[in-house]
Amino acid sequence: GERGAAFERDCLLRAGDFCREDGQTAAALEFYAQAGDYERMLSLDLSPLILETVNGKPFAELARDIALNCPQEIKRSHPLSLLRLAYALYTAGMNEEFALLMEELRSAPDQAGGERDPALIAEWTLLDSLKNFPRTEEMIPALRKTTALFSAGRSRVILPASPWCLGNHSPISFFYTRPGEADRKADELEEYLALYAPLTGGHGSGADVLFRAELAFQRGEIGEAEILSYKAVFLAESNGQNIVHLGATALLAQIALHKADTAGWQRAIGSMERAAPGTQDTFISRATLDITRAVLLNELEDQGSIPQWLQKGDFSGRRLTAPIVIPAHFVHLSYLMHQGEFARVVGTGQAMLLPRGMGSPFVQALITLVTAVGQIGLGYRDRAAGLVEHAAALALPDGLVFPFAAYSWLLQDLPEKVIGQKYPHLLQPYHTIRNRFYTGWTTLREAIYSGELPADLTEREAEVARLAAAGLFNAEIAEKLVITESTVRTHLRTVFKKLHIDRRSRLAERIKFP
Repeated sequence: GERGAAFERDCLLRAGDFCREDGQTAAALEFYAQAGDYERMLSLDLSPLILETVNGKPFAELARDIALNCPQEIKRSHPLSLLRLAYALYTAGMNEEFALLMEELRSAPDQAGGERDPALIAEWTLLDSLKNFPRTEEMIPALRKTTALFSAGRSRVILPASPWCLGNHSPISFFYTRPGEADRKADELEEYLALYAPLTGGHGSGADVLFRAELAFQRGEIGEAEILSYKAVFLAESNGQNIVHLGATALLAQIALHKADTAGWQRAIGSMERAAPGTQDTFISRATLDITRAVLLNELEDQGSIPQWLQKGDFSGRRLTAPIVIPAHFVHLSYLMHQGEFARVVGTGQAMLLPRGMGSPFVQALITLVTAVGQIGLGYRDRAAGLVEHAAALALPDGLVFPFAAYSWLLQDLPEKVIGQKYPHLLQPYHTIRNRFYTGWTTLREAIYSGELPADLTEREAEVARLAAAGLFNAEIAEKLVITESTVRTHLRTVFKKLHIDRRSRLAERIKFP
């Protein structure tokens, strides 16, 4: 009866208190949540937990429960914890709940006598600036005000370990918002991060440099893109920004392809897994790694190595943030294109572009070009021509000619016709990129997929090595080969011994296949 329930609650609280004293904050939160003790929950430092799972559910769901049901007298005692809950709601895409809690915190007194704590005002202002993300032109004025409010130190709400851009590794797919304004956006992102990164312990460091690297690459300026990519890697690695690091490493792999640099491509692939892991964003970094790797595999037409969830387009049950969903859909669309499922490509592509289109103009241009390939596959050349013209209007005002060169073989002569008629100044870069891409693609395909396996590897060891060198995790290899993770580890130890290497990242350097 009631005595039993009270006894059980007391046991939960005692267990939570023990975990808290032992430094096990996540475990303490689980016990307090089961007991329904909002006071104890809000007394914890919740900042490292916003991407954790509590009682089998995402932390954001608990944050929503607290925001909606916690008594006001308890809320008033824990404004900093509530700000951390608001950030958790933001990262989960719960925009309505985020806005409601932020409005509640706007007017809540923080100190005795009803006065506002200047430090908490600064935190609130910083967090409120995120509602404009990624509109840099609106974020910069808000950040200037925020910088003036932070008298010293850095944010206790937004930490550097939080996944930058909620897991999106490609700034050009997120911050490039208007055709013809890419360079202005690059300047704005640089100005924004100059204000934002110092307030958050380096959060986002290198993203502005990566944006410029992507622009240079899409324009065919390979030398400049490579320099900027290495700069972005250094800045990101120095500040623990694994998402930016991963994006820059992936771009280096694409650059290596254009240079017909097989060893460089393999080094980049081998370093991607090292770039991905973070301290509190495992589900985001793993999904981002899968997506990033799949883009490269699609490019080399190695669809068999793409993770199953991206092949099938099965995103149900996966914790994907909004910025991750768009590139995930694009990977699936590209997979369908390479599989020759043209009707699905056209139908899916049309849905992705309605009503206003998904992602930045650059992403919309990519989706449009893939949809055009589907129309050609179905025999509708006129429809494909209209789509190529539309994609050109989205990307070519900024000189982003690479996608048209990369898809040129699938789009027949349509890109060259559109560029020659409407953007003749880009015709020479188009031909240069097209030829370079073909040479690099052919060189890489031959070097990677035609190499002989070391003679002393067994067939199963070779299978495991091939998948590991392609960047698959042990669990993914085990699932694909229907063996246990322990067996995978055993095979890898044997492979390392036979190849005289001491780490996983060197597989791609020693074996000529991904």
